[in-house]
Amino acid sequence: MSGKTLSALAKLQKSGKLDAAVTKNKEQDAGAGQIPLSKIQPDPDQPRKEFDDAKLKTLAGSIKQYGVLQPITVQPANDEGIHLIIMGERRWRAAKLAGLDKMPAAVMEPTAELREIQITENIERADLTTMEIALAVEQLAQDGRKRSEIAKRLGYSEAQVSAFRSILKMDPKLQELAKASVPSRALSDLNALWKSHQEAVEDYIQGTPASDVTRTTIATLRDKLEKTDDEAGQGSQQESAGQPEEDTSERSTAQKPKSKGVVLIVEHNGVIGRMITDEAASTNKSVIVSFDNGARREEVKLEEITLVEALEV
Repeated sequence: MSGKTLSALAKLQKSGKLDAAVTKNKEQDAGAGQIPLSKIQPDPDQPRKEFDDAKLKTLAGSIKQYGVLQPITVQPANDEGIHLIIMGERRWRAAKLAGLDKMPAAVMEPTAELREIQITENIERADLTTMEIALAVEQLAQDGRKRSEIAKRLGYSEAQVSAFRSILKMDPKLQELAKASVPSRALSDLNALWKSHQEAVEDYIQGTPASDVTRTTIATLRDKLEKTDDEAGQGSQQESAGQPEEDTSERSTAQKPKSKGVVLIVEHNGVIGRMITDEAASTNKSVIVSFDNGARREEVKLEEITLVEALEV
């Protein structure tokens, strides 16, 4: 268990919440704190979905030799007598591999504090996939944590928190890359291209190993697509130049092409960006802003931006 997790548990214990949460073990007659493994199941809301088989086998070997040195934490039994795991699913899985029938477990009420510790502990192990982190961040948000609180608790920037949450709104094909641990910011860059060049992005995904899907390779793809778009635009202009000039002297104002909309140019911390108006932020007091010609996207509080110009397109 990490130092941060131990510190959080210590705070709970000092406040008295930890002692109050511990309940009498219904299986105490079978051994102090021992619960049959058949009466323990993973929490379906646990963000971690994948476990390294080799590491589980190593831990199982250690358990065979020394036993389970640290009890897992479970919820009180439900109506069917089943305890859901709060912390320690990896140890439970290894105990099953080791052939144990029972294992030590502390029974606690699943408080918001314990749930946050559970999520934080998993993230601190640094082997969650990008999708698993996204689910964990979303769960903290659903539990009422503000973006700034989540960022501070997990050691991320607020922009990273927003990037992780945005993954859950992306196309399933991009989410598959998140399951393969493609970084969140690379996925944000790719998602921006997806909206304007879906077919090209699909070809890129199909022909690129997940390990090579990086901000660098995506930037190369973006440059290639922009060059293709520019060449197509120049071709259209040359084609138009060869056509007879249209007499527009009699054209009325009502016949002019209608504007497709307005692009809002904003400034944040001295940097100019474009407000994304077709994508909602995580709160109604923030917006998504694109910087560096789409290379970087961040969720920014409304109070932190200044409107520079509104361009008709």
